[in-house]
Formats: sequence, structure tokens, C-alpha cells
Amino acid sequence: LVILSFLTSCVPEERFYLPKTPIFSPGLATLPVPSRTQQSSPSESSGNTGLKIGQIQGRQHRSPYDGQTVTNIIGVVTAVRGDGFFLQDHEPDGDSGTSDGVFVKPTGYCDPDKGNLISIPKAIVREFNPAGIGENSLTITNLVVEKCNLQENSFPIPQPLVIGEGGRIPPSKIIENDTRGYVNRDNTYDPDEDGLDFYESLEGMLVQVNNAIAVSTKNGYRNVSVVGDNGKFTNPLSTEGFMVIREGDFNPERLLLDDDFIVMPNIFVGARFTEPIIGIIDYNFGEYNLEPTKRLVYTQSTPKIQIIEDISDQDELSVVTYNVENLDPVARPDRLEVLADEIVHKLASPDLLALQEVMDNDGGIDSSVTSASETIKAIIAAIKATGGPTYRWVNIDPVDDADGGVPGGNIRPVILYRADKGIETEDWNPAKADQALSIKIENGQIMLSNNPARLGIGNYFFNASRKPLLVQFNYKGSLLFVINSHLKSKSEDGPLYGEVQPPPFETLKQRNGQAQFIGKIISQILASDPNAKIILLGDLNDFPWTEPLQALEDSGMENLILKLPENERFTYAHSGMGQVLDHILISPSLTDSIVDLRVLHINTLQLQTNQLTDHDPVYVLIKWTN
Repeated sequence: LVILSFLTSCVPEERFYLPKTPIFSPGLATLPVPSRTQQSSPSESSGNTGLKIGQIQGRQHRSPYDGQTVTNIIGVVTAVRGDGFFLQDHEPDGDSGTSDGVFVKPTGYCDPDKGNLISIPKAIVREFNPAGIGENSLTITNLVVEKCNLQENSFPIPQPLVIGEGGRIPPSKIIENDTRGYVNRDNTYDPDEDGLDFYESLEGMLVQVNNAIAVSTKNGYRNVSVVGDNGKFTNPLSTEGFMVIREGDFNPERLLLDDDFIVMPNIFVGARFTEPIIGIIDYNFGEYNLEPTKRLVYTQSTPKIQIIEDISDQDELSVVTYNVENLDPVARPDRLEVLADEIVHKLASPDLLALQEVMDNDGGIDSSVTSASETIKAIIAAIKATGGPTYRWVNIDPVDDADGGVPGGNIRPVILYRADKGIETEDWNPAKADQALSIKIENGQIMLSNNPARLGIGNYFFNASRKPLLVQFNYKGSLLFVINSHLKSKSEDGPLYGEVQPPPFETLKQRNGQAQFIGKIISQILASDPNAKIILLGDLNDFPWTEPLQALEDSGMENLILKLPENERFTYAHSGMGQVLDHILISPSLTDSIVDLRVLHINTLQLQTNQLTDHDPVYVLIKWTN
């Protein structure tokens, strides 16, 4: 997204600017403002003359006049930015399903100010795809104009339409449920029910949100998500005020604030806006945005970051999974110290620590290096220097550039464990990077061909994807199987507000195949020993109700995240919404032994500049019995 934005900003504008006193045709400025409600509907012979903006927008996602020339368009300028301006009808058409606003892209003599009433002698209607031709993105209706004429210098700007109580209530659950394919080819336009159509009916218009609450912290793209009316029309928020997704509910009532017209301040989740938010509805990067046109006034929130206190006793096993986001010892060695501080002072030095996205010794340098021994030693040394224990580790270096992720980074799952708490590896016999695991039962005992081993070797679904790390430990006289997994990323999936509906989940098939493969390994272990102690954990890159997680549960595992209240289930924030990607699942013999379970929101509640990673760690404390 950053690259696309940068490229767009580098494209030269074919535009000429005039002084702030616009040049217009003689006599037009002295003409009375025409009453468009008295005009008759245009016919083909009239050449699309005198259309209202609502007619140009139409009750659909693409203008019915796309590609045609329209003439004598009149409206008030509501906001101006570098590549054009927003124009809104001073006499709305009265149809809530059609937007009264539109974006105007000048190519010549047209440079008005906010509050100008202008007429456009001639314009070409164009549907602009901000993501590029052929990309899965909705389009924005543009009027491409060569000149415009000033009608009145200081004309009253239309009152913003209220989104929420006292205005139009946005859909609160459905984004789009009518289309099976492309929105512009097969869409039953339903702005009362579908969020996709609701915001299309407001595209380019001035709107207002009252009594807004920030339901996310400002992200790296300088966006903040809000809901209006003190959250009256949304599901219960998390304790901190975060908005989470639910099965079949991706929160269309959420509005994503963007920074086209303002400098976005450092807003934290839970902040309350003490004045209405007024701005323009726009669309970019697969999202409808609210672009505030005036400074935001709010009362700041200070989220409390929860930490673990070391209260475990000798009969309890503490386990944490943590995606450390391309932990690079070369480009950012300072992150090792931050991670060490979190492990010791926020995670209470857990007995078992499953890390994902640990890079090789030279980080993102694309060399033949695959070993991560120096990276891991540096992590362990930093933990010890911070006052923590001396960890041991389990790692198998992958085949170079065969597991996905940053080219040359060779990210992989790693397990740190505490021998001082009684954890030992069983029958140490590490597999090679390309050596597949086999499982045998001898004298009623489970025998692994290698310990540790990488799962999925030679399996189609693990091509160009991280291989799970399986380790057999001995803890207090019992065998413990730990599988640290990092399944296929969702980065190739379609946007929620894209042109293709339902959103294409391109990566789901691969993730489902991976989960089914892991599930067969688990089923094989449990078939030989129903009381086997198994912990599957990591960044599984999917939600609790999806096929991959269901496949893992069907193998006999319980997903612990489901023990948390629904509004507390988030380990990751995307587009201002919390979602669960990081999970811990346990076998039946451990299900009655859970002492404590938490998602520690040490990153999702923070500004990106204060985050170690974009994921939160998940913690579980297990009462151990043999």
C-alpha cells in the first residue's frame, strides 16, 4: 500500500492553476443561481445537460453516464486537495440512495476555493480505479473538466448529512450479501442493508458523525477507526474499547478516518470526540474512508497494558506464542533488547516460548545463509542481561528461500524453553531441513523418526510456506508434544470492500490443506495415546470459525481462544478491527488444567512507533499432572 501511494504521488498532474480569483466567462457571475428543481429531465437530444449530481452518481456503483459528456453542472465546492476538489449539489435530489457529491478532476482552468458555487460547462464522467486498472477495487466517480465558472464566491456549504442517530443509521453487520461476482455487473443495490452500498450512496458527500469513539489506535497508515453515537449501534467493544470482528460480521458501522485534509494526531483506542467529526466520504485501498475537513477535538485515552506477574508454582507450566514480525538481528538489533524486556517484564519469562518470524543470522540480506544460531543466541543473551533465565532453544534451519516471507530472511518458528523449570527434550535427533517425519508405535510408545522435525516436507500445501516445528519434550516425567506453526499468510486475500464479492479468500485453500495435514499428525498421536499431552500454537493466520481452525479442532484439539469473551478475542489489528490470528490449542488431557489464559495487548493498543510487532502474545498457564 505504501508503494502504491508513493507511485501515485509521483505521477505529474496535467493541470494548470490560476490565481485565486478564477477566470470565468463574461456575465456568468452576475447571473442568478438557477433553480435546478424546475428543470426538466434531460433527454438524449439535450446532450445530458443540467444533470443533478445525484443523477450522475445514480443508484449504483458506476455512474450510468460513465464515459459520456455532461454539461451545465452546478454545485458548491466542499473541500479542495492537490488533485482536485469535491463538489456537492446545493439542491439535493431527495433520493437517499444517490450521492449528492462528486470528485472533480481539473485538467485546465479550474481552481476554485471551498465555498465557491461554480458551474461546469462541460465534463466527462469517468470511473476511476484508485488501485489501478484490473485490480479488485471499487471505482470513484470523477468529473474530468477543462474549465469551471464562478457563480458565487461565498455560498453556504451544504449541511453535512449525519451518519447515525438523527440521520442515516449505517448497516451494522452486512457489508454485501447480494453480489456473487463483480459488484458492477451483478449487484442488487441495497444501501439500507449493505454497508458497501450505503457508503456508495454517500461517496463524495459531506457527512457528520456525532459522539464518536475511537475503536482503534492510529495505525501505520495514519488511520483511526471510529463509531458514532457512543457505540449505540455496534456490538459490545472490548474492555479497552477495541472493535472486534465476529463470524459473519465485519463491522460496516465502523468508519476509517483518513488524513487527506488534516494531520492525524496520535489517537488511542477509547478516545472520545467532544465535537462532531465532519468530513468527506471517499474510497481508497479497498476501504471507504471518512476524510475529516476540520481539526479533530477529542479527549485522549490511555490504554492500560496488561502484564503477567510471575505467580506460577512448580506444578504449573506457562506457555506463550508470539509472532515477532521479521525479527532481524542486522537491520534492527535494538528490537532484540525490546523483545527481551517484554519476555522478562511483561511475559514473566514463560517456561515455553514459541516464536514465529525469527530471521536468519544476516536478516533480510538475500544471501545463502540460513542459520539462525547467532540470532537466537543474541535473543537468549539479551534475556539474560535483562534479568531473565538462560533459555535453551529448538530450531531447524529451512532450505534457503523455500519457506516464504521476506526474500533472504528465511523466517522460521523457534521454541525457547527453560531447563531450569524441568523441561528437557526427549531422544534428541534433529531432522534435516528437507527430512520428512514419520511416526511409529513401538511397545505402546509413540516413536518419532526425528525429534525435532519439520512438518509438511514434500506436502503440496506447504510449498513456499513455513513448516511447523514439532518437538517432543519430557516435562516432569510426562511426554509433551509441542507444534509451533505459522500458516500461510492472508495477504493475498481480497479486500472487504472490493469489486469482487464475496471477498475472495485466495489463501484459504492452502491454509486449510496445511491444517488438515497437521490435524492428521495430531490424530495419529491421539489414536495411539488418547491421553497424550499436545500443545499446538502459533500464528495460524485465520479466525476461530474458519475451516483451518475447525480442521484442527476436529483432530481432537480444543481452541483456548474460545474460552475468552467474544469481544476480547483479538491478537492483531487490521483496518482498525481486532481479529484473532494467534492461537493455542490443547489436547483433551489438558483441557481441565487451565489456570490462566490471556491475550496480552502489548502491541495492538499502541502506536506503531511503540510496537515491537503487529501481533499480541497469547499466554496460558497449565496445572500439570502426570
